[in-house]
Amino acid sequence: MRTYTLLARNLAWYWRTNLAVLLGVATAAGVLGGALLVGDSVRASLRDLVLARLGNTDYVIARNGFFREDLAAAFGSATPIVSIAGMVAHPASGRRALGVQIYGVDQRFGPAPQGQQILLSAALAREMAVKPGDALLVRVEKPSAIPLESLHGRKEDVGKTIRLTLGPAAPREFSLNPQQGDVRAAYVPLALLQKELGEIGKVNTILVSGGPLPDGRGSVTLDDLGIKIRFLANALALETDTTLVPDNLAELATATAKSLGLTAEPVLTYLANSIRANGREIPYSVVTALGTGDGITLNQWAAHDLNARPGDAVSLDYYVWKSDGSLHTESAQFPLAQIVPTVSDYNYAPEYPGITESNSLRDWDPPFPLDLHRVRPADEQYWKQYRTTPKAFIALTRGQQLWGTRFGKLTSIRISPPSPALDRKSTRLNSSHLVIS
Repeated sequence: MRTYTLLARNLAWYWRTNLAVLLGVATAAGVLGGALLVGDSVRASLRDLVLARLGNTDYVIARNGFFREDLAAAFGSATPIVSIAGMVAHPASGRRALGVQIYGVDQRFGPAPQGQQILLSAALAREMAVKPGDALLVRVEKPSAIPLESLHGRKEDVGKTIRLTLGPAAPREFSLNPQQGDVRAAYVPLALLQKELGEIGKVNTILVSGGPLPDGRGSVTLDDLGIKIRFLANALALETDTTLVPDNLAELATATAKSLGLTAEPVLTYLANSIRANGREIPYSVVTALGTGDGITLNQWAAHDLNARPGDAVSLDYYVWKSDGSLHTESAQFPLAQIVPTVSDYNYAPEYPGITESNSLRDWDPPFPLDLHRVRPADEQYWKQYRTTPKAFIALTRGQQLWGTRFGKLTSIRISPPSPALDRKSTRLNSSHLVIS
């Protein structure tokens, strides 16, 4: 029997089954094709909506922090603004609008509010049922380079309230948020918002128009990027105004240092609520993670205070912020690997607002609970003499497991000239510095 004869008989005998399969395939192909067309249409519509709200803006330059307003001049036809989330309230009616995008703008943006004036997008004005001349309260998030989710982010002081008078309807529907729905935005004078936020002469966004983005890299400073360089005795420390070094910056800095023949030492410093051993404890101590090794290293001061010897079990208690916004105390245990001399080096810790500038432990004003009854005269004496010098060291990988965040897993990178007498292939932590042997 020939092949085509067998195929014809098969199709004729199972015609019902084959017809059902054919109809199913046709239906599925139609549904998928329609879904693809609808998806393309939605994407195109959303793109057109976003571009319409951006107006003549071709590029948006922004960072999670503030930089010089004058930097806009390096990018040709550019408009510096402040973009920040906030809330608008109408005291007379009690109405409130949450999740409003607040823009600080001036004449470079276009028709802008003047003096103590505020302009609202048409949708927001309808939502609040307000009219020109009404008094409005604007509450904005107080800016901080330090992420609120980090241990040193200040969550108790995040708002600033400004009283303004409603002007005419906003002349344009501008929004940086790529989403559908009405524009819920308020526009306030740039200089006023800068003053209220304590960021005079600074912005966090630049709108660039007029074709290709000009190369303004030569005008950008490290301070604009939030990068700090601290000069040490035989090295320099790269830090940021967020107290954490983002992963991409850490990789770039490390690669650059190596290309120049320099040594890059990653460092992660954290604050422990307690160091405990042998039934004793030391409150509020700086702990630094760097290098490799097993267990924990204590300096002589801490080891003596805890009556600890190599091999003893040592515990660290520390705070972490959970995703639900609550503060938890967690613990980690280590065997005591070694004891090293107490060498003053407070540069392992970045600048922590409310802590590093304090003259005593009792002057601390951190954004987390502090029990001053735990502070002893010996602790005050240590702070007076050694400041933020770490009392303990652990391996970098272990520290990053305990304290790393999505904002970064390092607090600084120490960059120094290599020593030809040292073999960098074998490293271990056996002193108050990273010793290479």
